[in-house]
Amino acid sequence: MREGNHSGNKPLKTVAMSQGPPRILKAHWVAFQGVAFGIAWVLPYFLTNVFFEESL
Repeated sequence: MREGNHSGNKPLKTVAMSQGPPRILKAHWVAFQGVAFGIAWVLPYFLTNVFFEESL
């Protein structure tokens, strides 16, 4: 009975997820993660460049 209820709720959730706002929020979250990942990669190089320029 519990399994049946769970599988009964699942299609409603997928339909709700495939509609507009949640998908837009997910896209923004993915873009935010990409930007944060890029900053995490670039920031150490940027900081080391600034540090070496100041030290020279």
